Amino acid sequence: MKKRIIMATIGLILALSLTACGSTNETKDSKAPSAANTQEPAASPAQDQQTAVPEDETKAEVTPGTTDAAKGSEDNAQTASFQNFTTTDLDGNEVTQDIFADADLTMMNVWATFCDPCIREMPELGELSTEYKDQNVQIVGVAFDTLNQDMSIYQEQVDLAKEIAEKTGANYLHLIPSADLLQAGLMDIVGVPTTYFFNKDGNQVGEPVVGSKNKEVWASIIDERLAMLQ
Repeated sequence: MKKRIIMATIGLILALSLTACGSTNETKDSKAPSAANTQEPAASPAQDQQTAVPEDETKAEVTPGTTDAAKGSEDNAQTASFQNFTTTDLDGNEVTQDIFADADLTMMNVWATFCDPCIREMPELGELSTEYKDQNVQIVGVAFDTLNQDMSIYQEQVDLAKEIAEKTGANYLHLIPSADLLQAGLMDIVGVPTTYFFNKDGNQVGEPVVGSKNKEVWASIIDERLAMLQ
């Protein structure tokens, strides 16, 4: 089972990194550093081969066929759940599904260090994290490219993810994608960023959102998901 997860994960990360994120103008004068201004991650050898995306479209690194690459673990994934997982944060602290109980609504943003749209939206996600605390909403990041091919932690990438989070003001919790999280659904993502919403029991609220958004759009989506809890 673990070997199948590893192979599917390797294929997913390679597919994501080989299809570079499109450049966007959705946050002018952004406070977020470009990936090119930090450290070039080894997981993205084709980062320079960027594909332009029209400005008025959702920005994401789309990888057709990625879901097929993960089908080898489909039987095992059916028994996995976001309601039952164990992982660690970027500082090595254990995190479980109990994190969902800390808020009425949890926004889980899956991002990668090689993804410019991911990084550009992080300053505003940091602002939303602060502004929505009073409404019992929390934001959690998942730094997707922080594992080696053998599923061990890739410390250099972890350090880079921490640097990006600090520089962008995304001062909320960021997780490493453990095998539990991959089986629960992260292996099926077709692009980064991809964002999930959960209630306090770990049940998904609405469909995942693929692509980066500006602050106003995210606020509207969060309000909609809060209304769905009523």
